[in-house]
Amino acid sequence: MKAVLLICFVFSVVCSKEAVCNDTETKARILLINSYHPQYDWTAQLTQGVKNTLNDFLPSENFHVEYMDARRFVADAVHEQLITQLLLHKYRSFKPDVVITADDAAFYFLIEHPELFANTPVVFGGVNVFKPELLQDRDNFTGILEGMEISGNIKLIEQIQPKVEQVILLSDKTELGARMTDQARLELAKLTTRLSVKIWDDFSLAELHQSVNTASANTAYLILGMHRDRNGQYISFSEHLLPLTNLSKVPIYGMWGAVLINQGVMGGLMNNPLQHGASLAQIAKDIIRGKQVSDIPIRDKSDFVPTFNYRQLQRFNINLDRLPKASKIHGRTESFYQKHTEIVHASLAILTILLAAIALLALNIQRRMHAEKQLLQLNKVLDDKVRSRTEKLQDANVQLNSMMDELKQLAHTDPLTSLYNRRAGMKKLNKLVTRCISSDKELSVVLLDIDYFKRINDNYGHDEGDRVLVEIAKTLDEGIRPTDFLYRWGGEEFLLLFPNTSSLDTTSLCKRLQSMTSNILVANEYSVTFSAGIAQLTKDESSAELLKRADEALYQAKGNGRNRVEVSLNLQINSTG
Repeated sequence: MKAVLLICFVFSVVCSKEAVCNDTETKARILLINSYHPQYDWTAQLTQGVKNTLNDFLPSENFHVEYMDARRFVADAVHEQLITQLLLHKYRSFKPDVVITADDAAFYFLIEHPELFANTPVVFGGVNVFKPELLQDRDNFTGILEGMEISGNIKLIEQIQPKVEQVILLSDKTELGARMTDQARLELAKLTTRLSVKIWDDFSLAELHQSVNTASANTAYLILGMHRDRNGQYISFSEHLLPLTNLSKVPIYGMWGAVLINQGVMGGLMNNPLQHGASLAQIAKDIIRGKQVSDIPIRDKSDFVPTFNYRQLQRFNINLDRLPKASKIHGRTESFYQKHTEIVHASLAILTILLAAIALLALNIQRRMHAEKQLLQLNKVLDDKVRSRTEKLQDANVQLNSMMDELKQLAHTDPLTSLYNRRAGMKKLNKLVTRCISSDKELSVVLLDIDYFKRINDNYGHDEGDRVLVEIAKTLDEGIRPTDFLYRWGGEEFLLLFPNTSSLDTTSLCKRLQSMTSNILVANEYSVTFSAGIAQLTKDESSAELLKRADEALYQAKGNGRNRVEVSLNLQINSTG
């Protein structure tokens, strides 16, 4: 009897403690103070990571989120004063049990304003440059440092681009940018590398555009932090980064995953804000459940994982074998097997079981039909003949399909340059003309012809002529944008299609291609040049009419002295090379 009473007593105590714990969680309030604005990808994903972790822990109305907007209002004293007054007013009546800060601005804001949440546990995250002395006598602070992976990214660039000789780190003169720059200098002083590493933190957007557009092939860029340029213009990654990376002649790397990976950045050792936010929320939950802040050590760095954009890897011809084995590659199309591995394995398992069942049934039938052995033997002979003939037909069919594929490839590919040929170009042009006319989109067509190509064959032989054609094709292919199309039109002529591109932009692109092809020498004696004619699609114009105008413009370019770019006069635009 006493034992039963003791068990009941212990059970009631445990239940009462669990009830008290659940009640504490239900009534707890957690405040997240974000350094930046809610539209900033890093902030949005970190906040979502916190929400996901707290979703089943406390009522949604007990989770409060504030945004300091410190990227757009950098070092704005009035803005900071107003935020201070707002938080004092709001959370005087709704005092949080735990405060989570995201990124440097919010962390330093609470350090500088202890009157806001005195003695309240603070879990900080996303701090790039941390000074331990700031937390002296502040036992209520713990968290996870975001840190920076500068040395690791420089070594990564050195690994995947062995021809790079110079890395330029991009920062700025804002408070956070200056801290990042100082940290970079400390790391570079300890870093052993063959690369020349420079820090650029004082530039305008126009100067940055000029720099990346004229950078030599042995250069790479690594983004630290860019908030404002020299002229005070706010730099938005979502608005300004994609035009910058599209313009760049060389890869641009970064370490802030969610903000950069889909904005034309090659990649790098990158962090994950969703995971970072979830880790911060877990620490907050532990504190609500009674764990002392002093018992939770500060984690000195978040995880930086090799992460890359597949399109940029292809754009800059990066050998995927040079990437770290654990790399995450965004935008790469997975095979059917990769997408449906579990289904394929399950199907194979079912098929194996069915085959095993069939084998057992076949064995049973064989035993039961022993008396008809001769008939079965005759059937077997017949089956073997049918099987043999079927296999021969299948082999012939495979060979026929292979020959058809090869013929199809030959019909659409130029064997010398490996470019698509005139037939493929005409098919693509017809499709683009129909699509652009129906959607009222721009389309520019360029016919270009290598100047004095007959002299190359006559003076140096057809082998040299073929080599020049191959070099020209390779250079043009590397020089056009991913959205453009290139074909060998015949002989020394090439066709280029520029969707959604004006004649003026097409002229600029052609001149850039002229500059690139000028590096090709004939027998190491003189540079190759070409003439080009441009025609822009007009309403209700056919493919043949459009090509005719481009050909006329090409004829005009050759007649005016060659090494020129001429635009069809139908658009009232003249351009000379």
